[in-house]
Amino acid sequence: MFQVVYVTATVPYAFLIAILAYGCTLPGAIDGVKFFFIPDWEKLKDINVWQKAAEQMFFSLSVSWGGIIMFGSYNKFNNKVHIDAMLISSLDFITSIIASVAVFSIMGSMAQSAGVRVDEVVKSGQGLAVIAFPEAIGAVPGWQLWSVLFFLMLYTLGLDSEFALLETVTTAIYDAFPSTRKSKALITLIASSSCFLMGLPCVSQAGPYVLHLMDTFGGLGVMVIAVFELVGIMWVYGVRRFADNVHFMVGFRPSLFWKVCWAFVAPVMLAAIFAYSMYEYEPPKYGDYEYPEWAVYVGWGLAGISLVQIPLWALLTVLYYLCKWKPGQAFRPLPSWGPGDRDARRRLLALQHQVHGRPHLHGHDNPGLETERV
Repeated sequence: MFQVVYVTATVPYAFLIAILAYGCTLPGAIDGVKFFFIPDWEKLKDINVWQKAAEQMFFSLSVSWGGIIMFGSYNKFNNKVHIDAMLISSLDFITSIIASVAVFSIMGSMAQSAGVRVDEVVKSGQGLAVIAFPEAIGAVPGWQLWSVLFFLMLYTLGLDSEFALLETVTTAIYDAFPSTRKSKALITLIASSSCFLMGLPCVSQAGPYVLHLMDTFGGLGVMVIAVFELVGIMWVYGVRRFADNVHFMVGFRPSLFWKVCWAFVAPVMLAAIFAYSMYEYEPPKYGDYEYPEWAVYVGWGLAGISLVQIPLWALLTVLYYLCKWKPGQAFRPLPSWGPGDRDARRRLLALQHQVHGRPHLHGHDNPGLETERV
């Protein structure tokens, strides 16, 4: 699967760069590019702008969806993850700029042809790319070939996203139930078939409305999950302990700037954006269409399914150890906690023995600790 990703993740770049080059040559393209880069300062006072910006970051970079953590778990223990993190986020930023300039250059041309402002060409949302790109392709000589390439780009992008999301689910299943590793093909078939069936409503005549509803409440849900992740790791596990783990893994100790961002800036800003957006909450709309009340309840139900997992499993864990009359163990790591890599585990035990006079990890002779992932 990972070899296929090399193709699905790189082929779209060729198409985007080609469309970018063509779009910038169109009459009126500069108006669209200016509209994209020159900010409307009044819009910055709108909390919805900040909320959508945060949600876009989660969707674009796949933060808090589990995919990055899952892929990272297949790295070597001493892999330079801080370099990978900067590289991935930088490439995501560059890709967003390339795609945005390509779209808005085409929108500028469309606005000039129609004699309207750029923001009147098409409403925000999925229509930006779905309308702008076909409009540009239809005017290119040899548009039949470009249409096929555009479809292939969307197809490969969809595959690339599905690989990450599906592998996140199946990897969690394999880790929770190691015996299922013997039936990877069957597990993958069941998971992908389930996703296919759940995605069918999105290709119906009401598909755009369903997709917009999922997009709206999915963005709210993942924002709350991100806050819980930051609080759980930086405050419960501890930002100092996390920084020590990073230093042990890669030999790089995060600076005070990163610690402050992780522990204070990021969770406070995300929580504030979410809280104020809830204070200013209005039922979602798709264009001029107002969703019925039952549809809004469905949207909140979708978001709730994700959010309820956090307190639910925390409560079940505490109840499990209370039933065993060992409540303290609910807040302590298991004896198997630690690096899966044997050499790294031995080095960590030796280091803890030097610092504390005794090792804090147990079970380091357990052969099951040596796994294919960290």
